[in-house]
Amino acid sequence: MGGSKKTIVQQTLRHRRAGEVPYTMKFTPVAARKLQTHFGVADIATAVGCHLVSFALRPGAGFAPRQWSGGFYNDEFGCVWQSTGANVGQIKAHPLKTPSLAGYRFPDPGDPARVAGLEDFLREHAGQYVTVSLGNHTLVEMACNLRGMTEFMTDLIDAPDFAGELLDGILEYAWGLARQLLQFETIGALKINDDWGDQRGIMLGVERWRQLVKPRIAELCRRIRRVRDVDIFLHSDGNIAAVMPDIVELGIAAVDPMQPEVMDLVALKRQFGREITLVGGMSTQRTMPFGTPEDVAREARRLMETLGEDGGFILTPGIIVQEDVPLENVLAFIGVCRDQGGGQRSEVRGRVAGGARDT
Repeated sequence: MGGSKKTIVQQTLRHRRAGEVPYTMKFTPVAARKLQTHFGVADIATAVGCHLVSFALRPGAGFAPRQWSGGFYNDEFGCVWQSTGANVGQIKAHPLKTPSLAGYRFPDPGDPARVAGLEDFLREHAGQYVTVSLGNHTLVEMACNLRGMTEFMTDLIDAPDFAGELLDGILEYAWGLARQLLQFETIGALKINDDWGDQRGIMLGVERWRQLVKPRIAELCRRIRRVRDVDIFLHSDGNIAAVMPDIVELGIAAVDPMQPEVMDLVALKRQFGREITLVGGMSTQRTMPFGTPEDVAREARRLMETLGEDGGFILTPGIIVQEDVPLENVLAFIGVCRDQGGGQRSEVRGRVAGGARDT
């Protein structure tokens, strides 16, 4: 085997044979509670053996969200959300009512309260590869949050100067987060979170993406690397195949979630597999929610065999696991991942194979 889980991820990112394919998973709150009940633990990622774990940044000091009846609450940026508690929910009100930043102030990205608990987290997960995201939404998504998606897309045509100013303000906020995080030398990767794709392709269009998004992501990456040569990950849902050459050019170490429903992962691995690590592969629109446990196990093994050879691939469900995925299918996926290379059977591992936990 290739050593600690952190070492295995590092070898995989360098496109070296690591002895096993690293894996990780994330869950909506409802799906997470199912697993916590089943395993009898709070830290699911560690209990099921994930190689990668993520730390969530905290709100700034003194911020406490207001909550209203009907599941409404606000965030630090002034957005009003509605959630049933099953997931993060949807934005129902945006703080920028007109195409202007006059009177608007971004939260302080350098507030030390944001990294409260990070040092302890890194120490507790020293054997795993830790990622930290530069905010829940790093650039275009945040612009849509602040302005509204329809309004921001319209601004790109009718108020391009404002759209650029807004993206620059968001970029500076992300850089402020990065600058604080770069003080923690044992962080494995900083992650850019910005959904660029839908089921068909790049939502902004490839050329507009290259004009507006790529230069700003490049600037953020340059600033980070001037401080320290840390891995930079990218999260983008959807079909982003058209800009994969650009993502490689940006020096991104790994990109997730590679969704098999909308992209040919074998072709992408063949074309870019020596330059970037693909993260994802397990279908969360077909196999995970609608297949049998046997289907899940078969697909997981196939992905390891076809994409995992010689590094450059981390297996994970294509998007966050939703509450509609049967527990048996989640356990089948975990079982295949944990069975790589054999080894002794832990108590938690026994519960993967043996069904529901006694209560």
